Amino acid sequence: MKFNGTAELSVKGVNGGGNSAVADGDQLFYVDADTPPISKKNTGRLVGQAMATVGSGATATILVRLNG
Repeated sequence: MKFNGTAELSVKGVNGGGNSAVADGDQLFYVDADTPPISKKNTGRLVGQAMATVGSGATATILVRLNG
């Protein structure tokens, strides 16, 4: 599946090791079992790149450049 453009998505500041802030440009992944399902956990499917920041352990709705 191919995506283009951007979308506002709920993103959590975590990675595979625990809490981890999201920086502008970080790759974001979709993990179906997580809530919200988008974070820096690279065990999921690549969604795109963050276009804003999210604090470590926090959840925020940010603009994401979709993979495409």
